[in-house]
Amino acid sequence: MVCTLRDGSGLDSHRPAGDGAATPRPSNSNRQTAAAWNSRTKVSHCHGYGCSPGAGRVALGLGRMEFLGLPSHRPAISQVPLRVGTNSDWAQVAAGLRHFVALKSDGSLWAWGLNPDGQIGQPNLTTTYDAPTRIGRETNWIKISSSYFHNLALKNDHSLWAWGLNLYGQLGDGTTSNRSAPVMIGMDRDWQTIVAGGHSSYALKINGTLWGWGADFATITLAPRQIVPGTNWLAISSDAANLLIALKTDGTLWLRGRRFNLLATHVDAGGVDALAQVGLDSDWSEIYAGRDSFFARKKNGKWSVCGLNAEGQLGVGGIDVWCRHRNHCALTSSLGRSRREREPPFC
Repeated sequence: MVCTLRDGSGLDSHRPAGDGAATPRPSNSNRQTAAAWNSRTKVSHCHGYGCSPGAGRVALGLGRMEFLGLPSHRPAISQVPLRVGTNSDWAQVAAGLRHFVALKSDGSLWAWGLNPDGQIGQPNLTTTYDAPTRIGRETNWIKISSSYFHNLALKNDHSLWAWGLNLYGQLGDGTTSNRSAPVMIGMDRDWQTIVAGGHSSYALKINGTLWGWGADFATITLAPRQIVPGTNWLAISSDAANLLIALKTDGTLWLRGRRFNLLATHVDAGGVDALAQVGLDSDWSEIYAGRDSFFARKKNGKWSVCGLNAEGQLGVGGIDVWCRHRNHCALTSSLGRSRREREPPFC
């Protein structure tokens, strides 16, 4: 599912700051008119349900109503966005497996859904929060990222905070204890970008260094560590299987993760702990990770897709049953092309 931000307020964690170009939309995925979506639409990976704050309003797609923050008498499944509440001051939203986290334009932090591991930021772990519930009283939150059962957030002083499930150290606080309220991670105040993976977390610092922690392949890391050298990392994105996609300031594209071979069999990964460059192009500008797939945009505005398409997640038309178990990684501009044009590079 997809989380989008239509009014352009706030930054997501997959594109360089200041890049307001439109994100890709499969032609059959939106039943509203194109004019209803602002050209500064933003997309974030979501682990289970669709969510979209547009013009300050939160709208949601598939899922059980209590998880989506909607009354239980509403239809159990929706294929069109449904508005949550009446507020029009939402700025960012992120989705976990059965919970949501959101920021309002005043910098306050909110969440709703299931809370078994504290991911709603409330002490009662048995309650289902079926409406947005405020976390604390602070109004200095600026960025959020959610995964299956944990969340990351940044404050305006660039301090890093986390809460929720911590079985694999994905919160980064040096323990494996779950947290039902945001806790500050370390003492550094120079974090710039945050991405919550499946059972791991990744971040960029202001100086362009790349950090990770949690269930990071062969080891469990309980606190942030710099995972690769260099100060030229520009943007990152991660999927639920802890695949890491990264963009450098020189426009090159890089991958890292256990399921690497599903996406780029033609690239020598150099071991799961290393990042390997995808191709030789140096004009990539934007990246988004999905489950076993990702989208990448070049500076000329053309999009490429890469990965598995068993459920039509690539948006290239149909589910491609005839090659659903094969690799789709030509990294050529594929969105909007005809099936005949796509067949040779993809299958």
